[in-house]
Amino acid sequence: MRKLLLLAAVSMGGPAWAATPDEAPVPDAKNLKSLLDTILPNADELKWKRLGWRSEMWAAAKEARALQRPILLWAMNGHPLACT
Repeated sequence: MRKLLLLAAVSMGGPAWAATPDEAPVPDAKNLKSLLDTILPNADELKWKRLGWRSEMWAAAKEARALQRPILLWAMNGHPLACT
């Protein structure tokens, strides 16, 4: 079955979303600014960095109590890339 699916994918020319080398933008002096604007995050996408993130729970709890604000606790178990 795996060989049949591979043969079907190859015979159809690969996935439809794959860009051909002619369609891929080539960075040069003319389009570098527009490529960087597309790739790099803008100011709205970086708003989360302006929050007062705390890495120590006790300091965050004391500050939250003083400011009467809630705490967002983000906890994980396992490998961050889910490769366990």
